[in-house]
Amino acid sequence: MNWRRRLRGRQSIVLGIPCLVVLSALLLLRPRPATGWNPAAVLDSERTQGPSPLGPSASILIHVDGPPTAHTGGFGEPTCRDCHADFPLNEPGGVLRIEGLPDPYEPGAAYVLTVALESGDMARAGFQTAIRFLGGLDEGQQAGHLGPISPRIALVVEESSGVHYLSHSGSGSVVGPGGVASWSFEWRAPTSASPVVMHVAANSANGDDSPLGDLIYVAERTVGPAEPGLEQGSAGRLSGSRWCTSSGRPESTSP
Repeated sequence: MNWRRRLRGRQSIVLGIPCLVVLSALLLLRPRPATGWNPAAVLDSERTQGPSPLGPSASILIHVDGPPTAHTGGFGEPTCRDCHADFPLNEPGGVLRIEGLPDPYEPGAAYVLTVALESGDMARAGFQTAIRFLGGLDEGQQAGHLGPISPRIALVVEESSGVHYLSHSGSGSVVGPGGVASWSFEWRAPTSASPVVMHVAANSANGDDSPLGDLIYVAERTVGPAEPGLEQGSAGRLSGSRWCTSSGRPESTSP
């Protein structure tokens, strides 16, 4: 699969050169204020207010500092393939795992969750996740509270929906030892006893500073609340961990 990725990447680079040339030219034509042009400020503006009518910059296309919000693939959202479209979702050779999400969960309890991505020839990596209510009157609404516990992760709360989106920061795109990219964060479960679903999209990037030749993986996991009176360990917080592959099928790591 690695040679296919390298070959596809080279082909994509050749085909994508004219687009990048046009984008560069448009950036040069962008009006600059009299006080001076700050590229970092332009990128921040494009992330928060949307792209300029002249088109997105190359830096935004690779999303080094985090993807646009609402790109987890859940509840009708797109995924990172909006930009990184060379390969189909969940290309063989990679795996996206959700670790630490208990089933069932204890309402109101706090858990440390981890998203881990393994993929061949991965030079940089990124992700985005959200946890929402699965159904009922709150379907698609924020379930509990998500929060980063390291500078590798950034939190964005969408103003219109109130959904919490966690994604990689600039430093969080670095791949760790063994070629594995992982991000850990806290989830405080909702106090209401309703099933929730976690959606994750992740990018195994080849490091060429373009949206070309990258692999996108998605995973999801649905869990329900513990029954009243169930012991804490039985709710999963103190019992064995479970993880979910990019196919969405849960596997148990408990003995």
